[in-house]
Amino acid sequence: AGLGVPLDAEPHELPLGRGEVLREGEDVVLVALGYSVNEALKAANTLKEKHNISSGVVNLRFVKPIDKPLLNALAQKYTKFITVEENMAAGGFGSAVLEALQDCPHHPKVKIMGVADTFIEHGPQAYLRQKYGLDADGIVSTTLNFVKNQ
Repeated sequence: AGLGVPLDAEPHELPLGRGEVLREGEDVVLVALGYSVNEALKAANTLKEKHNISSGVVNLRFVKPIDKPLLNALAQKYTKFITVEENMAAGGFGSAVLEALQDCPHHPKVKIMGVADTFIEHGPQAYLRQKYGLDADGIVSTTLNFVKNQ
């Protein structure tokens, strides 16, 4: 209810390979794409309101080409990244972020959130997001553990 990624009033061409910072933070940055961006925004609100954790949120938009300049800039600001995707974690979006960060002079700790390398049953999207911890509550839980234990 009003927490999704806002749509621009007028359609416009997205710059190829460029992400967008949707929310600034201090403690951790949630880097997501697709529907996971909405869940990351909800999680960031909960983290701030209930746990006093300031989370940046980035809609990276593209895996290829990935926005290396933006990731480098984020690595200069944040020491902790969490990538969020609704795909297999192994060899997916989070791996692409790690590859893009490997040459950055600042090396943040990165937690990849995605689906484990296992058979995924069919079901309603909300159920599957909850089951695999990729909904806002799962992102909050993962972020709390990551921020407090790293």
